[in-house]
Amino acid sequence: MNDSPPPRQPQLSAGLCDSCGESRVIRSDRGSGFLRCGRADRDPAFARYPALPVLSCHGYRRVVPEPG
Repeated sequence: MNDSPPPRQPQLSAGLCDSCGESRVIRSDRGSGFLRCGRADRDPAFARYPALPVLSCHGYRRVVPEPG
């Protein structure tokens, strides 16, 4: 019998999307997560689900966490 905990999934970086105010994580019914670009709703030049990691983006909008 194996009493070891299940392996942890690696934390992957989405590049610029990690700190962009336009990105949202969408969860599927099966628990998978997908990063969606909100800018794509207003501008067809942006992919709804960009290839990750995003290293360059002219629509990048940095979100600064509030202190507290």
